[in-house]
Amino acid sequence: MKKQLLFSALAILFSCAAFSQTVIYSEDFSTGATWTLNTVTGPEDSNPNVWYISCQEDGQDAGNCGVPANCAVPDNTLHVGADAIAGGDSGAAYFETGGAFTGTNRRAESGDISTIGQTNLTLDFDMIGWGGNVNDFCELFYSTNGGGTWTSLAPTLTSMCCGNIACTGVDQGLWQNNSYALPVACENIPNLRISFVWINVDDGAATDPSFAVDDIQITTPTAGAINADFNTPITTICEGDCIDFTDATTGQGANPTWNWTFTGAATATSSVQNPTGICYNTAGTYDVALTSGDDTNPDDTETKVGYITVVAAPNAGVSQAANICNNNTMDLNTMIPGADPGTWMETSGTPSGQFTAGTGVLDGNGLPVGNVYTFDYTVTGTAPCADAVATMTITVIDCSAGAPPTADFSTPLTQICRGDCIDFTDLSVVGTNPVWSWTFTGAATTTSNVQNPTGICYNVAGIYDVSLSVTDDNGNDVETKIGYIEVLDAPVVTATAAPNDTICEGDQITLTGGGATNYVWDNGVTDGVAF
Repeated sequence: MKKQLLFSALAILFSCAAFSQTVIYSEDFSTGATWTLNTVTGPEDSNPNVWYISCQEDGQDAGNCGVPANCAVPDNTLHVGADAIAGGDSGAAYFETGGAFTGTNRRAESGDISTIGQTNLTLDFDMIGWGGNVNDFCELFYSTNGGGTWTSLAPTLTSMCCGNIACTGVDQGLWQNNSYALPVACENIPNLRISFVWINVDDGAATDPSFAVDDIQITTPTAGAINADFNTPITTICEGDCIDFTDATTGQGANPTWNWTFTGAATATSSVQNPTGICYNTAGTYDVALTSGDDTNPDDTETKVGYITVVAAPNAGVSQAANICNNNTMDLNTMIPGADPGTWMETSGTPSGQFTAGTGVLDGNGLPVGNVYTFDYTVTGTAPCADAVATMTITVIDCSAGAPPTADFSTPLTQICRGDCIDFTDLSVVGTNPVWSWTFTGAATTTSNVQNPTGICYNVAGIYDVSLSVTDDNGNDVETKIGYIEVLDAPVVTATAAPNDTICEGDQITLTGGGATNYVWDNGVTDGVAF
């Protein structure tokens, strides 16, 4: 039987991966769960939050949003909720009064788990958890002596909220799968235990969800089979950052292969063992998958759902220089169009004494001609993103009666793709009754008389000049920036199949792309064939 292969682009067609893990321990918190709840681990207030096992927080597979309790078809979870006096078990939603009554330090721990004869252990589970408050968090531990001593395995267990970069309290959280390689000390012992410790400080800032976990497993690679696995030293990064991945696959034989898929990354795929410099330029939560193979064994695929979290980078605009009249004021906010909310601070060696940080307005009246002042606009970043800072350098010029205007302008982007549009910002120093006259060579809109033109689109590739003429009651000045805007053509991408585009079911075919440096492959509609 043959099938016609329809594609927009794909590298290689693979068969489904074989399952290659042996489960040595599992817990779904159904009837008979043998966990010990609510061991006090530190100072507490009179009404601490407590651990529950119930269907009040419904268990979900990774990638699904949290839902209200569904006890008609129960899927129990282990979760943190309020104590009986504060309202009792209402799912993964903890309680704080702000009055030193609900501080919590409590452990939930498994019974003894035998790992006799077992090596290369992996612990994984599905969870939701709030990580936006450094005072309130859940920590993962293991014990190799039946709970006598505990060692931290993951200091904070956090997940994202559905549709948000950070939880806002308006949704229940996005369930994700966490996977951890257990250390050698956990192997071949009769009394391994794992535990979760919930800590919250009663500052009155409780956020839904607290923490919930379900479908815990400890596995070991099945003998004689490939076990695909990988890790990276950091899973939460800032927009635009790059990270390296390390292959942790076991069981491969001769001629091993690795095929990675990085959803949401600038580099979407890789076939090297340990990919480096994988960059994420758009905020969001992304999956990573690795298919490992060799000459003899079935391929195995490991997909970690929601593995990489990319936090939006702060935007403070672009550092610029401009002039101010010694008889006028300047609103520095006009120099950072589109920037995120932030704060101003004067950083001049000798302060002007005439800057209002709360409004961003500099009063130039009476300032000495020739003096140069600097001002930083700072937008606070959300960890792990650093703060963004744009520095404005302002020079005082003589604008006494009869002084002509000085034309100047900027735009945050000078290299764009054909069909893109950009905004321009006037930086001119003008007197009374100013008039602006712009000329945009090569743009769809070739002229404008507004002070700060927006949506200037370029539909033809090339290098173009921009000119601004400024006229006021004292004269005229023209600023022309030669070759200021570079408009690039989009690549023309091709895709071909070798040796042809018709294959037998179960066969493989290699698809080759051309016309670009980096590719993102997409199977599109394939007549039911899953790539």
